[in-house]
Amino acid sequence: MRRRIGEQESKAIQHVFQLGLLAHKLNRTLVLPPMWKSRFGTCYRNPFEFYYQEEAFRYHDIPFISFEAFQEWTSQRATRPTGRAFHILSPAISDNELTTLQLTNYSAAFYGTPKLLRNTCLLEKTPRLQLDESLSTIIQPFDPKWYIKPGAALGLSHDIIALFAKESREVLTVTWELRYPVLPVPPGLHVEYSLRWIDLAQVIASSISPFIAVHWRMETVPVEHMPACASGLVSSIQSLEHAGSSRTSHGADKIVFEISPAATVYLATDYPLRSPGALAHSGTFKHVSELHHVAMRLLEAAFKDGGPLFGHKLTSLADELGRQDSGSLISYDESDPGLRAILDKLVAIRADWFLGGMKDCSRQSSFTDQIISTRSRVIQEHEQQKYYSLKNIVDYFSRVEL
Repeated sequence: MRRRIGEQESKAIQHVFQLGLLAHKLNRTLVLPPMWKSRFGTCYRNPFEFYYQEEAFRYHDIPFISFEAFQEWTSQRATRPTGRAFHILSPAISDNELTTLQLTNYSAAFYGTPKLLRNTCLLEKTPRLQLDESLSTIIQPFDPKWYIKPGAALGLSHDIIALFAKESREVLTVTWELRYPVLPVPPGLHVEYSLRWIDLAQVIASSISPFIAVHWRMETVPVEHMPACASGLVSSIQSLEHAGSSRTSHGADKIVFEISPAATVYLATDYPLRSPGALAHSGTFKHVSELHHVAMRLLEAAFKDGGPLFGHKLTSLADELGRQDSGSLISYDESDPGLRAILDKLVAIRADWFLGGMKDCSRQSSFTDQIISTRSRVIQEHEQQKYYSLKNIVDYFSRVEL
C-alpha cells in the first residue's frame, strides 16, 4: 500500500514499479496509488488506471489491485485489517524521539514517527485499517551517494526486503522518498499511458501535422536569460524551417526532410499560457516574473504579421483541446496539471521535429529525457511505419542576445 511517493510523475512511476517489484519479492499485492497533479499518494483523487495501463505489472507477474478495491476490502472484512507503516527516506533524520532498531553496512532502521512525515489521508479513506503510527519503521541509507557506490543499492534492497519480510501484519503502508532504484529494473520496462490519452494525443498530432514540438521549462533558469532565450528559440525554429538539403534524418541513407513553411509550432511549457497572471503549470515553479512575460510576448510576436515566423501557427495543448471533438474525454479546465503534462509528452513524441532547451534556457528534466528516449526508440524500431513521421530525435535552442 503506497502512502506517498516523493517525486513527480515522470520519475515517480518508476518508483511505483520499484514497489511492485518489492511486493512480488514479498509475495504481497501492490495497491496501485491514486494520482493528482503529477503526484502519487493516498490523498490524491484520480485512480491509477485513469492515467496508465496496467499491462506492465501483469507482464512482470506483479499482483496488484486498485486503491478503490483496497478500500472495499478493508470495509468488508469481518475483522479489521492490521497494518504497519514503513518510511523509506533519503534525507538524514534528526529526531531524538526515534529508537534505533537495526544498523547494517548500508542503512539504519528506527522505530517511531519523525515529525517531517506528512498526514497522508490513509486512515480517513480506510477508517477500519488498524495502523499504529507509533510502530512505524523508518529506513534510511547511510551514504547520501549510495546509488553510485558499487553494491550499495543491492545491499540497501536486501535491508529493506529483510525488514519488510519480518512483518506479519496484513497491510504494509509505504512512504517512498528514495530518488533512485534499489531493485534491478527489468530491461525495456515501460509503463504505458492509458489508451484514451494515447489516442487523443494522436488525434491532436494528426490535426496539426506537420509540426515542431518545443519543450520549454522556465523553472530555475535565471530570469535575466528569458528574453534572449525567446530570441534563440525563434532562431532555432527558423533554422529548422530553412534546413532543406543541409539536414538529413538520423543518418539513414541521407534521406532529406524539409520543413513545411506552414508548419505548426506546438509549445509545451510551464509558463501559464492561458492566464499570464496565473500560477505556472508546474507545481514547483513558484514565481512567474515580468521577464518571463517579456520572453513569451517576444515569442508570440514572432508569429504575427511582419515577424520572422509569420505564416506558422503557434499552438498549445489548451488551444488544441478547445478545437478537438474531445469533450467526451476531458476539457482543458477539467484536466489536472499531471494529465496535461502527459498529453504534452505524448504529442511531442509524435512531432515531426522536437526542440528542447539548453541549460541556459530550460530546466533539464526527466520529462524531456522521456520524449527523447521514446523518439530514439521509435526511429530505431519503427522507422518504416506510417504512425510516426519523425525527422529528428531532438535539437536544442539556447540564448541569442537581442
